[in-house]
Amino acid sequence: MKKTPKTRLGIGLAAICGACGLMAWLLLAACASTGFGGDIGRTAQPEGRLGLASGGPQNLSWENNDIVIQGQYTFEPDHLEINGQVRLQPRLAHFNILDYLWVDIYFLDGDGVILGGQRLWNAGHGNTEFFTRWNFARGYAPPGGTRAITFGYTGRVRDGGGFFGRDGGEGIDFDFWRRP
Repeated sequence: MKKTPKTRLGIGLAAICGACGLMAWLLLAACASTGFGGDIGRTAQPEGRLGLASGGPQNLSWENNDIVIQGQYTFEPDHLEINGQVRLQPRLAHFNILDYLWVDIYFLDGDGVILGGQRLWNAGHGNTEFFTRWNFARGYAPPGGTRAITFGYTGRVRDGGGFFGRDGGEGIDFDFWRRP
């Protein structure tokens, strides 16, 4: 068979599409490994662990330099009810726009090994502090062997700039995060 320009173009396009498909698959695999699944089996930082007492309601208080989580929980080996409030620490609260904030809960065994994780709360997108609903109430079926919890998060705050704080202004933004 004689290769015509049209045939060469078709082979070239197929090769490019195949390479793009492979790159997309690799990117998705990399992203999937950085979520909760990528943390399972790792040991959580000791300073962020909260041991769980059976029954309840029990008081909950967790904080670091970025956020504060306060509330109550009720824990049984097959179920965890948790409710409370997330707040920004003063060093972040002075920014007038919360672009996003996702807070995750991680379930730990007695040695602090991460057994699993789930989303606890998120702030939405581009809210001011006034319009953000800071309260949460969630129920989970924690993995077997759960004895403690910890938290992780990722967020961005900014002070505005530009037209109503949107693109192109002189504003400042600040990314913050914590891995368990």
